[in-house]
Amino acid sequence: MFKNTKNSKLGKKINYMLIITSMLSLVLLVNSNLLYNFRVKSYDYDEKDNEEIFFNRDLKCSNGNSILFQGIESPLNINDTGNLFELNQEITVSNQEELNLSFYLDEGNNWKVNEIEISINNLQDTRNWINNSGFQPVQIFRKNQTFESHHYPYANSRSRLDLDNTIQENGAIYIRAHFSNISFDERSPTVNSDHIYLYNKSVYEYFEATGYREDFFSPWISGDIIYVCYETDNQNNNEYGYFIDYYEFVNDSSNLNLNTNDWKFNHVQSGLYGANTYGCGEIGNTTAMFVGYHGDWEDEESYTYYADSFSEIYQENISIPRGKIVDAYLSFNYIVEFGLNTNDILMYLAINDKVVYSKGMLDIIESGKYIWQKTGNVPLYLWNNLSRIFETKYIQDQLINVSIGIKKAGIADVTYSNYDDVFGNVIWFDNVSLGITTIANASQDGINLTFNKKSLTKMNEWGKASLNGENKCQLLIPLTLFKGEFLIS
Repeated sequence: MFKNTKNSKLGKKINYMLIITSMLSLVLLVNSNLLYNFRVKSYDYDEKDNEEIFFNRDLKCSNGNSILFQGIESPLNINDTGNLFELNQEITVSNQEELNLSFYLDEGNNWKVNEIEISINNLQDTRNWINNSGFQPVQIFRKNQTFESHHYPYANSRSRLDLDNTIQENGAIYIRAHFSNISFDERSPTVNSDHIYLYNKSVYEYFEATGYREDFFSPWISGDIIYVCYETDNQNNNEYGYFIDYYEFVNDSSNLNLNTNDWKFNHVQSGLYGANTYGCGEIGNTTAMFVGYHGDWEDEESYTYYADSFSEIYQENISIPRGKIVDAYLSFNYIVEFGLNTNDILMYLAINDKVVYSKGMLDIIESGKYIWQKTGNVPLYLWNNLSRIFETKYIQDQLINVSIGIKKAGIADVTYSNYDDVFGNVIWFDNVSLGITTIANASQDGINLTFNKKSLTKMNEWGKASLNGENKCQLLIPLTLFKGEFLIS
């Protein structure tokens, strides 16, 4: 009995201990869950709550991806470095558009920066240095007045100086006639044809034609008068003759100075009767300037062009206050109104009196007469006289002269007979450009490089500039993400 009783009491104690242990385990488990739930609740972030609550986590590197930086750390130094590689880039240049540079700073999370340190290398200036390269429109006046010969037949036995009509407009600076048609007897090259002639006020011939034409202008001629003559023999004079339905002119009220202030005229005449002309107007629905270059009359079918004679328009003393020349190009548009079919007559562009581009009149006419043509951008390495164009390595000490016109090629005088437009050549020019790429400094006139309205400082070496911030830059992180700041050096 006693033994059994003792064992029974021992068993009860063991059972009590098991029950107590189980209860303690249950209590610890419940308390653990309560503690976990408490921490979660206590650190549950409410975006409306302004308490500073941080999670202890290591900062992670973005590796190019957008991530949220979190943690209790000292302010971070972040360097954001980039290179801008874009050809012909304009940053901020006087009279040109400003470039807005965008720096990626996690704009989705509204990171901001209030100052940036900048360094610029290889600063280059690329522009067309020709003033008024496209030419300005001028007022052209028209007078509807008719001038005509006898018709079917025109008069017999006339000499080239027999005056038939006089067109005069007092005060005109230059003048031209419009023909509705002409028709004169045109025979073989070995038999003389009948011709019409136009002369300027000095009685220098500037236009001659035979055969049939309609609806065309004579060349512009300097002055206020046109003398109209025609020459015939006694053979087959049964053609129409000529009919002028109106003439055009420009005068002091035509605003010629819009072009002539920038462009001047230079020429050497071919012999006693050659004529050299220039002016501005419109052709092919385009405002342009023309150059006329005429031969010296020998007989009805023959004209002589003298070596070293020419007609050109030019700009002089163009100042380019820049450094080393990196590259250059030239370009212009042109249209032949009248032209002698030979490559002995050249269209050219010259820099400092050295021809850097030329093309023969025959080649131009074969490409298309009365059609606007373009040179395209002719690069520096294709220019003639390349080694002698610019005097020094740095161009800021030079003055550049640019001329464009028509000239006789070679060193000998040449007489041409029985050619179309043998009397002369007229070419119109437009969009004359001389583009030069040079090393520049940030503070030079015409550059004045700025960033956020602050001037950049030029450095000792050409083409370099810098901007140093007065304060450190700050990245301001939105409050709902992190209370603190990053510093950019």
